[in-house]
Amino acid sequence: MKQKESKHYDAWLPWSLTDRCNLACVYCICPHPHKKTAGLPEINIRSLMTTLGKTNKVFLIHFSGGGEPFLAPNIIEACIEITERHYISFTTNLTSSRVREFAEKVDPRRVVRIAASAHVKDLERCRLLDVYIRNVLLLREKGFEVKVTEVAYPPLFKEVERCRHLFQERGIELGFKPFSGEYEGRRYPFSYTEEELKIFDLGDRDSVLRRHL
Repeated sequence: MKQKESKHYDAWLPWSLTDRCNLACVYCICPHPHKKTAGLPEINIRSLMTTLGKTNKVFLIHFSGGGEPFLAPNIIEACIEITERHYISFTTNLTSSRVREFAEKVDPRRVVRIAASAHVKDLERCRLLDVYIRNVLLLREKGFEVKVTEVAYPPLFKEVERCRHLFQERGIELGFKPFSGEYEGRRYPFSYTEEELKIFDLGDRDSVLRRHL
């Protein structure tokens, strides 16, 4: 494992790469959860690096979006170039076949964090849960910081312990983050009951609402 280094950067750049995704979560924030993945354009790496260089700043670039950033055709190549000088982080469902290549080729010392969105029910439906878990373990073995979280979607309330156990038996802690949206005519996160807040381990109501605002 490579030795960790202090991560000093001047500016944070959130980059929503795409709304396309290989999953179809019912609580997806995008209007069309089942999004086609074909035809996603490549990142213009040369133009990107030229633009960043003109600022004389060190950036933390966070790859996210309503979709899956690992679908970008040249995402690995872009990450390799960016991390020569800058830092990156990800929000990803961690099911891409390119995760292993990322783990092998990108310096974990230049990656601040990987926020690995679990989406347990959809991972099970698509038979991708084992792939997801293997990728989490691989990245951690290589020295990446990976945080595993699931959306506290109300229908999951009765399955929280089962979901946690799926990960605990592989040595992974599963956390939950508040759901933002409507379910059965109720608006969330405002409609969580005290029992739901406790079972999902979301904290008290005031803290949940402050994070939402």
